[in-house]
Amino acid sequence: VVVGIKDGVAKAVEAINAMATPVTSPEYEKIAYISSNGDTEIATAVASAFNVVGSDGVVMVEESNSTTTAVDIVEGTQIPGGYVSPYLINQDNSTKCIFENARIVITDKKITAADLMAISNIVQMASGAPILFVAEDYDAEVIAAFVVNKLQGRCSICAIKLSLYGEDKTQRASDLATLTGGKLVSESLNTTLADFRSSWFGTANKVVVSTEKTIIIGGQGDEEDLEKLRAQLVASLEEADPNSFEYRKIRSRITYLDGIVSVIRVGASTGQEMKEKRDRVDDAINAVRSAIKSGWVPGGAVAFVKAIEVLDKTLEDMPNDDIRRVGYGVVKSALLAPITTLFTNAGKSSFSLAEC
Repeated sequence: VVVGIKDGVAKAVEAINAMATPVTSPEYEKIAYISSNGDTEIATAVASAFNVVGSDGVVMVEESNSTTTAVDIVEGTQIPGGYVSPYLINQDNSTKCIFENARIVITDKKITAADLMAISNIVQMASGAPILFVAEDYDAEVIAAFVVNKLQGRCSICAIKLSLYGEDKTQRASDLATLTGGKLVSESLNTTLADFRSSWFGTANKVVVSTEKTIIIGGQGDEEDLEKLRAQLVASLEEADPNSFEYRKIRSRITYLDGIVSVIRVGASTGQEMKEKRDRVDDAINAVRSAIKSGWVPGGAVAFVKAIEVLDKTLEDMPNDDIRRVGYGVVKSALLAPITTLFTNAGKSSFSLAEC
């Protein structure tokens, strides 16, 4: 039965993916409009945000001081990798850690229990400013120390892992140091956390850390250093094969340095309206991002009904005594549930798939 369920799900997913139509930028607003329950203001803002930053860009949501919803474009970049512990979250009713005017410690090595004294010194150097640690990994003792310091109010601290490996990890850490005006702590540079000086901190106007990603806004790196690094990458890009992995990696580093962030500032008259409106903005952003990634399919459970037709065709060729048929039946029932609910809500006690 379990094998039948897995096979049925795989067949259904394959069928739905085959129906998907690639999304184009003019369709962003239509998708956002549907996902925001027909709110033109939200749909326009979400479409504008994605049109500026592109399909791989960063779109954030913040509360506005006015009653209108608008889009601001700010300099920023996104790092794959979220906080190492949910206990480092500092926002009520949220899953994010947000720092203003943050200090950033960047290393491509694992921070171990042996570095705890150095971390204590680094915290003192920050003079009360919030600190973001970026490292390859952390010992459990280090994470525990971060959490204890945060919970006891000694300092505002958060930590993320670099979800990259080998040369890519070191390059991305070095790029982040250049972007924020910090100094990379690395064995390749013969530096350790024990050597850390206050001038090694990277700084940023704002840091937003969630479960899977980190957004750095307003990195305070030296413009001359940034332009020099960018020029080196562009020169390397011109020499690389456009079809090679190396070309894509360099292109990614350039995009990383040139990063911009679309910030949708949600306006509302009351706190309750703000919460409800933010939820709809989040839904619209996720719908557009999902459509960009996988395309769009007909709504109203039509795609599920079409997937059922594919399962029925598979069942026609399956022996009657094949136990997998039970699993396929379970998947069909799950696919039918949304359309059944729609018909029930419309006052119909029964229907046939031909009506769909």
